[in-house]
Amino acid sequence: MTSQNLTTQDHESGCGQNCSQAEHRLPGRDEHVVLAVWNSASGDYRVGPPNMCLATWATAGVTHAAGEICGGEATQSIGDVQVCQHHHDRAQEWIHGQVAEKLGELDRYDMALDQKRKSLDAEIDKREVRRKEALKKARSADSIIYYVRRDDGLIKIGTSTVFRNRLSQLRMQYGELDVLLVHRGDRDDERELHGQFRIWRERGEWFHPGRPLVAHIRLARISEGSKLRTGGAVPFGVLESLTRGALSHPPPRKPRRQLSA
Repeated sequence: MTSQNLTTQDHESGCGQNCSQAEHRLPGRDEHVVLAVWNSASGDYRVGPPNMCLATWATAGVTHAAGEICGGEATQSIGDVQVCQHHHDRAQEWIHGQVAEKLGELDRYDMALDQKRKSLDAEIDKREVRRKEALKKARSADSIIYYVRRDDGLIKIGTSTVFRNRLSQLRMQYGELDVLLVHRGDRDDERELHGQFRIWRERGEWFHPGRPLVAHIRLARISEGSKLRTGGAVPFGVLESLTRGALSHPPPRKPRRQLSA
């Protein structure tokens, strides 16, 4: 349907309908203007209601062609545009569709961001693992495990990155110490050795000279040979003597002294 402004005379001759509800007097002119809509189905103009829907039909129907003006009664408004209920509902559907589409785009964007964040977090975790491994490797390169024996026969299994200074500190605390074995290792290796010989532990890092522990030291000196850091260690004959005097069973635990209430 198309719209056209007609004078009263034009409309009466072209339409023959009562146009009083759609008439408008032009200022300064003795004429009335009405808004008439062409009806392609009847091949004639028809006068629309005072509040006419000026939306156009998107598709053709029984009473209208695609692109024609609706011409129905405008009972709703979209912004400052008056439209009929049908085109108001169609506009709402379009708006809801646009909102849903935008929300879908936002959801996909959020998912992409979340995936990117997870990827970055995984990369950060990998770099942190590599950093810790590199740090551990650097520390392990300078870290050694030492076995020293004091006068009462107890053997200390410890670790240090500066063994010479550590040995001086221990000798100031415990007196003369015999260095039995020194080899490469870190705190993880130290903890493993402490667990291996835990039944021979006296206290802290000091262990009784049990046969398994002495045999471990002796075999390490034999098997590793030049790979070991044996500088300053006691002669191998001392280890042979220590092996012969090693304990076959852990000594009984000393009862802990209980404090009186």
